Amino acid sequence: FRLWLALVVVFHHLTRIEVGKAPVLVFFALSGYWVHRVWRQQYALTRWPLLTFMVSRWWRIAPVLLLASAICVPLLWVNLDPDASLVAATPLRQLFSAAAIFGYALLPTRPVGPAWSLDIEMQFYLIAPLLIAGVRRLAPGYVLDGGVAVIVFDMAFRAGETLPSFLSYFMMGM
Repeated sequence: FRLWLALVVVFHHLTRIEVGKAPVLVFFALSGYWVHRVWRQQYALTRWPLLTFMVSRWWRIAPVLLLASAICVPLLWVNLDPDASLVAATPLRQLFSAAAIFGYALLPTRPVGPAWSLDIEMQFYLIAPLLIAGVRRLAPGYVLDGGVAVIVFDMAFRAGETLPSFLSYFMMGM
């Protein structure tokens, strides 16, 4: 199922036929489910749960994003992409956002375009332990109300590619 979703996203990026957003939203819901599960079964039992969790999550994403960035940035120049000058104008911001993953979705140009979703994932990982505690203690109706409140917030303030725009999908998975 995840492979099929990934192939739909790749198809979206290769053809520009707008079919890629729905699978990404499903990935966010699956991530909410999976993170909730592994937090309770694995990370919550460690000596430093949040630190262990964040390092583990970062280690799964950052090396691949850095490698992809190292490949994509020179390709911008080779292909005479107009965004190459934007990348060159903000090299430290580009490097920090790729290394830390945080802030990548808000870059003026992203050499690895689809990596915005990794930034959203990392933002979710930061607050996931709090959400998990809330989900476990609250009635499902309250959790649903919280998700609706997040959607309304996003609609009112158009947060863009930030966590509030997608938090309700993670919460559905949880």
